[in-house]
Amino acid sequence: MNVKNEIIKLRREGLSYNAIAQKLNINKDQVAKICKRNKDIIESDLVLCKECGCEFNSVKRVGRPQIFCSSKCRTKWWNKNHDSLSTYERYKHVCLVCGKEFISRGRVNSKYCSISCYRNRGGNDE
Repeated sequence: MNVKNEIIKLRREGLSYNAIAQKLNINKDQVAKICKRNKDIIESDLVLCKECGCEFNSVKRVGRPQIFCSSKCRTKWWNKNHDSLSTYERYKHVCLVCGKEFISRGRVNSKYCSISCYRNRGGNDE
């Protein structure tokens, strides 16, 4: 383990700058500099990712707590669960361009099933 990770580990355990410096035989100022640069990691909590279950450091911040280890896991979880979580009402429509039936969430007046149909509407926008 490198010095930086060792300092972070010891600081998370509650040791002072002096105690860490003595334990690792390094300068107290070096310990302080590393701790200040990595404050967000030191003050983070270990949390389990809601998607993959791996343990990760959840950085303390304003707003909602972090529950996913990465944006990849967040996207994967959302794609699996968004239908069951949607609070919007669903409306059935028929596309004015292709005639395909489609469902919109929360939009009563939807006219087109896709962007390409919207672009190909040819003046049917009434």
